[in-house]
Amino acid sequence: MERRHGSRRFSISRNGRIAAVAAATLILLLSQPWRRRAAPHAACAAPPTIYSHRGFDAAESARVTTTASIEALLDAGITAFDLDVFWVADDPQLFIGHPPSLRRLWSLDAALVNTPLRELRARADVELYPLRSLLELVGRRPAAFTQVSLELKQPEHVRWPDQLARLYSLVAAAGVGAKVALVVEDDVQAAAHRAAQASARGGPLHVPLLLLLRDLDAPRDASGVPHANLSALASPSADGFAASAKLLDAPLADAARARGRPLCVWVVDDDASLRAAWELRVPCVITNLPTWAARRLGEWRAAEC
Repeated sequence: MERRHGSRRFSISRNGRIAAVAAATLILLLSQPWRRRAAPHAACAAPPTIYSHRGFDAAESARVTTTASIEALLDAGITAFDLDVFWVADDPQLFIGHPPSLRRLWSLDAALVNTPLRELRARADVELYPLRSLLELVGRRPAAFTQVSLELKQPEHVRWPDQLARLYSLVAAAGVGAKVALVVEDDVQAAAHRAAQASARGGPLHVPLLLLLRDLDAPRDASGVPHANLSALASPSADGFAASAKLLDAPLADAARARGRPLCVWVVDDDASLRAAWELRVPCVITNLPTWAARRLGEWRAAEC
């Protein structure tokens, strides 16, 4: 009895010491700096490059692209741009801007490609930004630009091949081919681009081509949700991909990464799509709100990386 009682007292004493050591160890671990921060986020290694869609911030008052709007973004740390190129009815000049948006902004009766230049220049509310002015800006400040991706609109128009040749000749003359990429819809367009690059005055050029992946004509699952046609990523013409944010998922991001080609997603104007791009380690996002996107990514990285 006495031995059993002694053993019991010894066991209680020993268990108490063990509990005290365990509690002290737990307090020590919880006090360490590494316990105060969550494990680094999987996408923290490389935040996506932010591309300004249309060359101005939609959160500001600007509604058309100008040298001033682009320089304001450059000064804010936005170094990449995704811009459309168009022409008007009676003039070979090329301009920067999204034609349907400009038509609405200026309340035009006809499409820009069918509107005479003299009619536009007669209006005080119309401000046209020549492609030549953009290329001159890139030439003046090459270190400030990561890349400018351009899409020549109206590919079905009879004048499109001549305008494509003009575009590449302007790029070659400005000496900024290393800073430019062009968006193409398919391999047929890509072949036309390569031919125009090879014959550009001041060329030849080799400008990267980004294959466009749109949600409007994408395949859909049983629920009607669009998804990327991953077989398109095998295109030998594509140096990269520009995909609708509605198509972004892990298979698309992984397939582009496996092929060693960059994937840009557009248009990323909300937390959900920006977060998806960040989590899936997409190299670049195209947004109408570039300063917002930069701020949100900074907030997430500060909190989670």
